Amino acid sequence: MYRIGLLYYYGLRGVRRDHNKALYWFSKAVEKGEPKAMELLGEIYARGAGVARNYTKALEWLTLASKQQHYSAYNGLGYLYVKGYGVEKKNITKAREYFEKAVENKEPGGHYNLGVLYLKGIGVKKDVTLACKYFLTAANAGQPKALYQVAKLFQKGIGLKKNLAMATYLYKMVSERGPWSSLSRWALESYLKGDIGKALLLYSRMAELGYEMAQSNAAWILDKYGEHSMCMGESGFCTDTERHLRAHSLWWQASEQGNEHAALLIGDAYYYGRGTERDLERAAEAYMHAQSQSMLRPCSTLIYA
Repeated sequence: MYRIGLLYYYGLRGVRRDHNKALYWFSKAVEKGEPKAMELLGEIYARGAGVARNYTKALEWLTLASKQQHYSAYNGLGYLYVKGYGVEKKNITKAREYFEKAVENKEPGGHYNLGVLYLKGIGVKKDVTLACKYFLTAANAGQPKALYQVAKLFQKGIGLKKNLAMATYLYKMVSERGPWSSLSRWALESYLKGDIGKALLLYSRMAELGYEMAQSNAAWILDKYGEHSMCMGESGFCTDTERHLRAHSLWWQASEQGNEHAALLIGDAYYYGRGTERDLERAAEAYMHAQSQSMLRPCSTLIYA
């Protein structure tokens, strides 16, 4: 029931987003004691998604979820106290305590929220170094908002040594991996439904816009599904040569953006002569490029897992 609610709440797997149906299924799930559904009911009432906004009910559901040891609910509770919504009055100290509880239980949202408090000096002494520490931890757990904050710090040289290349890299990550990338979601849903041709078309469109993830996925579909990929060439469906060349081009584009796996595949293509003439010198160059990306990986991993 909770999972059905998720489909309607986020509009996943081809299901049209419907907050009323999400509310129905989450309500059914909480009858079975599902804490994740309790938290999302809190979010629904806080946002007024499909219902009248009701911060009192939001507080009740988030409190119930936290009592069931669903630690991410502490972030919602902290938010209500920061804003003074559904509680007697704004209480930053109480909010910070909730965020700290989230951190104690290794909830990445807590790290991000504490980072905001320390960066802006909200209820605490401003401490950019500590804010950076919290943002980096949250970013490493995949929090897009934290990635964005770290990118800004690199761009401005605040708390971190100014690094425009890293800032650009992180901004690009946020734009590609954030939940707002509806085209990416559409492509994934098409693939999961078995519509490989549509998935390839959508990923190819994104690849043209410079999305590394889409370049990699389009190339992978071409390699894996071959003639069943529905690749279109100059005179109908792609020949084997056209398909190999297109995949090779996409892998190369992805490798130029730091995808070491793509660089390895290019090296293999030149080494074994797959889709191109065998060229050991270019194979060596590709392998060396993959190695250089691998050596940079620890820095990237610190930022985004």
